Amino acid sequence: MSETTQPETPPTPQANSVGLVIGTRESTPLAFWVGVHEDAYLQLDDVIYLQTAHPVTGDPLRFFGIVDEVVKKFEGLNFDSDNLMVQQGILPVSLSFLAHVTITRIDPEIFIPPHPGEAVYRASAENHDTALCFDQMEKKLPAGLLQSGEPAFINFEFVDGSKGGHISISGISGVATKTSYTLFLLHGILNASSIPAATRKHSRAIIFNVKNEDLLFLDKPNKKLRPEDKQAYAKMGLPGTPFQDVAFYAPCDRATGEIVAGTKTRTTGVSAYGWTLLQIAQDNLLPFLFSDAGNPTSNLNFVVEGVSNRLWEMAREAKEGLMISREGLGVKIRSLHDLVNHLHRVLDEEEDGGYLRHWFGNNHTSTIRAFIRRLDAVVKQMARFVRPDLTESHRIDWKQKHLTVVDINLLSAQAQMFVVGSVLKQIFEYKSETGDKNPVFIVLDELNRYAPRNGWSPIKEMLLDIAERGRSMGLILLGAQQTASEVEKRVTANAAIRVNGRLDAAEAGAKEYGYLQGGFRQRSLMIRPGSMVVQQPELPTPILVHVPMPAWATRHTEWDTRTEEVQAEDLFNRF
Repeated sequence: MSETTQPETPPTPQANSVGLVIGTRESTPLAFWVGVHEDAYLQLDDVIYLQTAHPVTGDPLRFFGIVDEVVKKFEGLNFDSDNLMVQQGILPVSLSFLAHVTITRIDPEIFIPPHPGEAVYRASAENHDTALCFDQMEKKLPAGLLQSGEPAFINFEFVDGSKGGHISISGISGVATKTSYTLFLLHGILNASSIPAATRKHSRAIIFNVKNEDLLFLDKPNKKLRPEDKQAYAKMGLPGTPFQDVAFYAPCDRATGEIVAGTKTRTTGVSAYGWTLLQIAQDNLLPFLFSDAGNPTSNLNFVVEGVSNRLWEMAREAKEGLMISREGLGVKIRSLHDLVNHLHRVLDEEEDGGYLRHWFGNNHTSTIRAFIRRLDAVVKQMARFVRPDLTESHRIDWKQKHLTVVDINLLSAQAQMFVVGSVLKQIFEYKSETGDKNPVFIVLDELNRYAPRNGWSPIKEMLLDIAERGRSMGLILLGAQQTASEVEKRVTANAAIRVNGRLDAAEAGAKEYGYLQGGFRQRSLMIRPGSMVVQQPELPTPILVHVPMPAWATRHTEWDTRTEEVQAEDLFNRF
């Protein structure tokens, strides 16, 4: 039978302690309760520590933890009506102020519970990093500021693929600030001094803009940036400046005529992008025009695959960029419009001489007609950026700059699917062929559209490949979605870092948010914009972080044009 000793008198609180480990509730190696002193307080997310002695050797043993619940109550009352008499000063009462602490670290790792009566302290600057395991991180990515104002970090080795990869960010649209937080993380990856210089130099990121033209001003300063925001960036070791090395791409503004990027709010510094039919044939991109064709074994997908193979064969024999049909008709095919017209002709030929079989195999006529109807509809949607007069210079060159922004906001859903799928395929094939391991961060908003839990598409298949083996190639997915429960489980399950802003009540109850321990699930229903809950492998509990206002313009109205005017005037004065 183990011996227990009770002090004859209550222990005297040590100087500056905020409370004591109480003995009326259980203490374990994972959690304990603190009785808070009358002249002190503890709040949610406070980082605390205490020191005790090893029960055998007497060596120092330190416990670190995070406050995840605080409660107050009157002790000594029997009835609810007694509260009135307490208020009137008739009935004596004691106030109980308790804080629940989840232990994050024990140093050294001897898993025994803290002893009741030990003094508890709010973590100071010198042991703050120890409490949250930041001191063990060789590569630290700034994640925001904690409630105490101290910087928080993510272990970058669980982002860049060294130990893990991928980040999943969830939250209500317009409130959770998912895109803003993703950009904050990218800003840290490209600028933080705690990230190795070689990684910052060779990393690339690509983001698809789906909301107006909000992301076409990331290289412009934000005129709403406050002095306290600049101080917050400095505290995290980040420059309070916009992105410095950015390439912007937008689809052509029309199907014919001069090739100009189709943007409204930004008219300079944006390159037009697009594909020719020859490039689509060479790269086998036709399946991305039919992302809604159903499962891979459907008859329609067999037709898509067959036509794609015929185009690839024609592209191999193309001369001077011109494809000629090989089934015997010898028709010149320059554009999607030419292709549709030719396929209509092949289908309408009664005595086709094998033309129909050449293009469509033995598929039924009704399936062939369904394919052509869909292709005909796609031609109208793709006309702006699938043109025969485009050149190699109009390809999206994601290797040119550190950050590449591809605008797809004005495109139809099917056209957006094609652009995203084609660019991802281009990056994936480059990685496979060259063996380049330098990180490429792919930011994809509305991930539930591209990798839904149910159904199949070529884009979903590629995202699954990236999620499951992409980190070994340096392909890192930063996926954002309103509802993680509607995203393919194999994609979210491979994310080493989980982040969420404000959640819908029904969504917060999904099993995908099992990491929201303690009161974090309830708190996620009321998180304000600019705050995020971050879960990473090295910490047993999530942490709540706050991020400053973006230093870059996230829309045209935030662009500080005065800064550029001053720079231009200064340059003029020099001359």
